Amino acid sequence: EAAKPENERLMTATSHLTGEKINRFTHIHQSKEDLHNKQDMTRML
Repeated sequence: EAAKPENERLMTATSHLTGEKINRFTHIHQSKEDLHNKQDMTRML
């Protein structure tokens, strides 16, 4: 499931440090939306 292109929004985030796309597991939450997306990703997996 994680590798499917349609799941990219849940599986990745934009780093607030570098601006690069990173794995959501390593992303430091910056907003309520970030946390909600991580919860959705965890439920999906």
